[in-house]
Amino acid sequence: MADMELQLQTLALHTLALDEKSGTIAEAAAGLFMQYGFSRVTMDDIARASGMSRPALYQYFRNKRDIYRAIVSWKLGDALEKIRHALGGQGAPGERIHAAIKSGIFDMMAEIENSPHGSELLSMKAQMSEDLLEAFREGKIGLLAPVFGEAARKAGFEPEMLAAQLADWIEGMKQRPLDPAKRDEALGTFIGVQMRAIGLQ
Repeated sequence: MADMELQLQTLALHTLALDEKSGTIAEAAAGLFMQYGFSRVTMDDIARASGMSRPALYQYFRNKRDIYRAIVSWKLGDALEKIRHALGGQGAPGERIHAAIKSGIFDMMAEIENSPHGSELLSMKAQMSEDLLEAFREGKIGLLAPVFGEAARKAGFEPEMLAAQLADWIEGMKQRPLDPAKRDEALGTFIGVQMRAIGLQ
């Protein structure tokens, strides 16, 4: 994926959270949703937690669904930035990929899962934010592919294919009820297989 396309997708994920007040609302709503659940939280609750009136809140968001999408956009944009940062760090390719997935995805998942209503929020994500999730997947692939790079091509693989394979594996792992340590161990095993296949381990 061209770097410009990746920048545009990253920008799209950040768009809803760019405005300072919208970000404040999204952050307050995220805390309420994780503590009390999406269905129990009202727009009045979100307005109070954001330090504004309900009419003022409606100037930024039409409903809870829009706020939820803003939260997803903000979280996915943050995840891409963490992945980008870790991939640009020191260490072998496999180590950088492992650190990127752990910090950008698995740590965020663990935080949500450990909240009282995390499972509800995660199950809603696919229904309400499919377009954002697809942009996030493409962003992950665009960031991961260069790390596989020339070593993948020499071994007869396209870097984008290996990055997509890893992205799909991650999606599958999200469905499994593993504790964070076992999830991290499984990630290391899968990345190890990929690295051995292209001669980097």
